[in-house]
Amino acid sequence: IVCLDEEEIAAAPRNDKKMTALRNYKTRGLFCSLVPNSIKLFVGTVKDILKLRRLFIEHRVDFLHSNNTGCEPPVIAAKLAGIPIIIGTYHVLPSYDKEKCDWVRRLIENVSVRCMDIGIAVSRATKDAWIRRTGVKGENIEVIYNGIDLSKFNNNGFNKDVLMRELGIGQGCQIIGVPARLHPMKGHKYLIQAVLKIKEMIPNVKFLLVGGGDLR
Repeated sequence: IVCLDEEEIAAAPRNDKKMTALRNYKTRGLFCSLVPNSIKLFVGTVKDILKLRRLFIEHRVDFLHSNNTGCEPPVIAAKLAGIPIIIGTYHVLPSYDKEKCDWVRRLIENVSVRCMDIGIAVSRATKDAWIRRTGVKGENIEVIYNGIDLSKFNNNGFNKDVLMRELGIGQGCQIIGVPARLHPMKGHKYLIQAVLKIKEMIPNVKFLLVGGGDLR
């Protein structure tokens, strides 16, 4: 990637290679702005699939596990490369990203889920949502819940009373916490929307959102 600042562009001679590259970049940018996003998505996905297929063949891959939402280009490439075992994991609901409502995206998703031997969903709701979205058979998706070994947090050396004072939480308060990165897919907004109703039922409740992210 070559980055040019305004002063460098202004000072460059007309026949400078950087100016030629910049003009070419602007021309490509103008052309790309006229092409619908759906077409750009389709072309980009096809390029990714062909590139991945070549890599899979070169490295003689025997098994593929795709960790991507919808398991799109990798599993299609794996099918075309003849990989015998193809598995993908559905970590989130398909509706969390508006971009995925594009008709080309839906087409890619529908093709990709049918390229997998088995899909893994992290919850029953996730499985049901992807079945409704793509029409994939339920027996082709297994539910395996995320697991957390809570015993690892039992003796970590912190003093609960000191921590509560630092957070301004008094004795006897009920605490509702969400440990998760601050992203729309984590659903923090639903807890926030419910705060007033919860406080009507539990007046001494406190809420903790633990994590960082774009929505901080």
